[in-house]
Amino acid sequence: MIITIDGPAGVGKGTIAKAISKSFGFKYLDSGAMYRALALFADLNGVTEKDLSKLKKILIDLHIQFTDEEGSERVLLNTDDVTEEIRTNEISTLASKFAANDFVRKILRQMQRRLVKNKDYIAEGRDMGTYVFPDAKHKFYLDADLEIRAKRRANQLKEILGSEVNLHVVDLPDPDHPDDVLHLMSIISPLDKDLALIYRPLIPETFITWLSDLGISFIEVSDAEYSMMGCNVLATSPRSIIMLEELPHVQFELENAGCKIRSYKGIEISRKGEGGPTCLTRPLKRI
Repeated sequence: MIITIDGPAGVGKGTIAKAISKSFGFKYLDSGAMYRALALFADLNGVTEKDLSKLKKILIDLHIQFTDEEGSERVLLNTDDVTEEIRTNEISTLASKFAANDFVRKILRQMQRRLVKNKDYIAEGRDMGTYVFPDAKHKFYLDADLEIRAKRRANQLKEILGSEVNLHVVDLPDPDHPDDVLHLMSIISPLDKDLALIYRPLIPETFITWLSDLGISFIEVSDAEYSMMGCNVLATSPRSIIMLEELPHVQFELENAGCKIRSYKGIEISRKGEGGPTCLTRPLKRI
């Protein structure tokens, strides 16, 4: 028998699926973990979500399994336990990119169907009852208020980041266009432990107040330079900054605050692609 639980992120699909799995003695299929494991495998092999030919080659060698060790669900990538590795923020971001790839979704659907064949499974994730297991015996769809979902997501992040990290949740404004992505680096870039570059019109006052109470001061980006990704700068170390050229106001204010600047033209890769230095790098360690 197959039972599916669908719904958006942060509604408790995993919590309920695990409870049902334990109560009924069913195996548990975490579809999100499969996308994360695939993303980790691709990343280890230097393959991006856009490189279809290389993706097809490496997926031949991809094997994902779920095991139960003393009541704890473990995820195996081939023979390696990657349960912790797939829960990092970097892999979460990569998994979202791979999940948008039609070919990847098709392959994982096939893997999921093979995995549950002739077995009792509780499967949770998006599209479980519609596309992956349309003939499932029982299908459920979970939803929750946005505020509740945000709190659940915050609690999940706390578990990942640990008790030493102070996690503060704030509301962000909607982007101008539904296809746009407004992330924190669009409106704030940390420069040092006591200094940040911000675009004030899009930052909630509660966020400003919280940062100010932590002793952080601000350099503000003008409207004109915000549209040119003026707020998207990368601190490789305290007050050592990588930024785009042709942002004179931002550069002047940063240098006036004692920052060392390294700039690049970025006409093709940044201006046209709308990806500043934070989008073009993957820091391994910041000191």
